[in-house]
Amino acid sequence: MPLDEKYLVVLNVLCNFAQKMKHVLYLLLFFILCGCVHEVPYEADNAAVNCKKTRYHIGVVDTDKCYPFEFILSNHSDSVVPVEDVEVSCSCLKLTYTPKYIMANSSAKITGVMDTRNQHGFIDKSIFVSYNNEGLIILRVSADVN
Repeated sequence: MPLDEKYLVVLNVLCNFAQKMKHVLYLLLFFILCGCVHEVPYEADNAAVNCKKTRYHIGVVDTDKCYPFEFILSNHSDSVVPVEDVEVSCSCLKLTYTPKYIMANSSAKITGVMDTRNQHGFIDKSIFVSYNNEGLIILRVSADVN
């Protein structure tokens, strides 16, 4: 067998191997992506603090107005839970009250308004509540702005 033919045979074997590996890589990528689709909860079922209703849909609203919203956080533990930080994802959300602590076996409100100035269509904004140095609750406020 001439030397050029040997190179062609080796090249052909390598191409076949690469073609088979491509399918294996696609399959591996598929399984990795399927594993990433699972939604990770932002609060554990046994968390000391939770919010039964984490989404507040204001409804169909007009632009250039402010609309109130409210969330109730519940502390199911026997100790006071500090609320370290409450942040918003957009300056259109203005918080009017955020608790510093949630008393044991009690509830506390987070209140605010959504300002629809310069907003159009469906909007969905987030509020991030950090508590007890380890917990995070993500609240959502949405509206359909005319």
